[in-house]
Amino acid sequence: MGGQINYATTYRVPKSEQIRCDDQELKNLVSLHISSLRPILLEEDYNAEIIAFIDSGFQVEIAPSGIEFPDTSDNELFGVLYEAIGEYWIDNFPYDREHYEVLKNWAIYLTKCDEVATYLMWPFLSNEKDLAPCTMDAGAKLWKLGCRDRFWVKDLDYVSKVVYVRPPWLDE
Repeated sequence: MGGQINYATTYRVPKSEQIRCDDQELKNLVSLHISSLRPILLEEDYNAEIIAFIDSGFQVEIAPSGIEFPDTSDNELFGVLYEAIGEYWIDNFPYDREHYEVLKNWAIYLTKCDEVATYLMWPFLSNEKDLAPCTMDAGAKLWKLGCRDRFWVKDLDYVSKVVYVRPPWLDE
């Protein structure tokens, strides 16, 4: 069945393959996404390097051609952010409202990704950390651009203070 996408294992992205932005906007979105999620990162020993990396300041660069982005399982920055979003969802979802459960299931079914469902459901989550209403906007825009998991710490070296991003339109 060549050419068919197995949606059971692939998260969905917007259908338009022509969705793009300029380099500076993409770099700004990645920086904003990482910075916006910093307050919800789990303060655990295994996150210490990522937290120190974010807190000490970083810059975002477009990855040079020829550099492959790491596998999701090797991308600690993405993993820590993904975990934080998932934990925030679990801790702040209004489980006492049954119709929200239907909306949650619908969002996960449509996107095939609980992280993206969190972007959609953000207005319904309780806000114990006094986060801005736009906290998830940059992540949602990265998803729309097909870049939700295409940023990583350069060479996986936190001393570099650089996050690379590789948009799909540069793969062509």
